Amino acid sequence: MRASGGTYLFKGLWFANMDILTTVDPANVHYIMSANFMNFPKGPKFKEMFDVLGNGIFNADLDMEGLCSGLERFCSKGSLLTQLVYWSNGYDPGCIYRFSDVPFSKAMDDAEEAILFRHALPEIKLRKEDDYGSETLDYTIDKYISKKREDLKERGYLKESEEGFDLLTFYLKEEESLGVKCDDKFLRDNILNLMIAGRDTTSSALTWFIWLRPINPQVEEKIRDEINSCYPR
Repeated sequence: MRASGGTYLFKGLWFANMDILTTVDPANVHYIMSANFMNFPKGPKFKEMFDVLGNGIFNADLDMEGLCSGLERFCSKGSLLTQLVYWSNGYDPGCIYRFSDVPFSKAMDDAEEAILFRHALPEIKLRKEDDYGSETLDYTIDKYISKKREDLKERGYLKESEEGFDLLTFYLKEEESLGVKCDDKFLRDNILNLMIAGRDTTSSALTWFIWLRPINPQVEEKIRDEINSCYPR
């Protein structure tokens, strides 16, 4: 990666059409994902491979305004990255903090594995797997959505500053102002996308942080100073 300047072409299996352009250059990421996002649509084939994610942020092309409005508001609140899975819907599915077998976590692993095989196998063998955990994902998330609707009926109006106000609450309360239909399908897709976005990425980021911290003492000192300024002894 360093030798290629942060951008290189990965040549995949010759029969699988898996050539992938990979970049970690911030300028390229900004150009593709922000400044010129509309010029890089994912297209129908991408949505077919990632069908388990529905119409969430990973599959969205030009219709992201309603999706991003809620995300921008909550990002501005400074929520901790490690709380992303809980913060998206207000409930903990047990994927991060428990070490026992969790059906929901296994279902996400199965779904991600199925997506990988869809990239690797020739198109003639491409099929919709019946056993990639989709039913478990749908059942679990539907349960959270129903519980959130019941909680809001019992508690009534909930302010953003109050405990329990999360992204799912925001979508349910602000459907009209967002200009999108926040039905169960919309909520399911976005919750699942955020859970996957904050799951492996969080563990990877923390792993690198723990490894880099002791070999960069000047950074560790700044972290300690900031912690002490926020939480004086």
